[in-house]
Amino acid sequence: MDPVLENLIVAVAREGKRRHARWDGALFDEVACGPALALWKSLKDQPQPESVLSAYFQLVQEALGTGFLKRADGAALRQWPNFLTLCLVHLVPASLAAVPNSERIPLLAKVWNLCEGLLREPAWVDQYVTALAAQLSDLADIEGFLVRTLEPALAPTKPARWEGPFVLAVLNARPLDDDFLPGEMHLAAPVVLCVHDRRRAGVHLGLFLQHGRRSRFLGLTPCLGQHGPAEGLPAVQVTEQRLQVGSRAVDLPFLNCCREHALAGPGFAVFSAVDSQRLWVVETP
Repeated sequence: MDPVLENLIVAVAREGKRRHARWDGALFDEVACGPALALWKSLKDQPQPESVLSAYFQLVQEALGTGFLKRADGAALRQWPNFLTLCLVHLVPASLAAVPNSERIPLLAKVWNLCEGLLREPAWVDQYVTALAAQLSDLADIEGFLVRTLEPALAPTKPARWEGPFVLAVLNARPLDDDFLPGEMHLAAPVVLCVHDRRRAGVHLGLFLQHGRRSRFLGLTPCLGQHGPAEGLPAVQVTEQRLQVGSRAVDLPFLNCCREHALAGPGFAVFSAVDSQRLWVVETP
């Protein structure tokens, strides 16, 4: 290993143990020998590589000490535990060298501030951003990416009339998890649904509800928390392959026996079946 990198690793590990009671030495070693090594290789022939790597290690140390930095479950973006971990372990090592030298350390500070801010918000906000992180192609655009990504999710919503027309979309959880079987469902935000796995504790899918048949899964997530109860929701009745909302009927093809359902005030009704990995999403203005 390069002596400069090795000396930094030793110093940061020593300081981390001294400062943080929850220091995870094994996880630090994984970061040091993987992402940090990759970052060093991309920077070492450029100006001031030690200063940039030192700034990076300061963020890693703080993230480990606060418990924000966690092990990723896999390479797919949807499996990263939070956006800060994704940035420190994947995005920064992969793309920081492409940023002009004078902007690297300020950008690292910006990444930290924005990611820490997300972790202070309700859990669904960070998970929503993490699930869409594949759209962030330029790390220097992280602030713009967050604005564009969060705007539709945080925009004020208005209650639906529930008078139709009604539109149906069917989403299949299987591509995300072969074994996922939808169970309990609850709103984490006006248009964000948390779906629990019926058989496995601690396994959940996030679902972002959008009109125009654009509802989509956010990927595997921790439980996203409970949103306060919505008002003015209609009474619904589900029989074999049919939803009744007041005097309006909506066909639910292949939904022979409904197990769970959830309603969202902006005009969404989501249903699961006893024998399927699919979700039936009905929307109305």
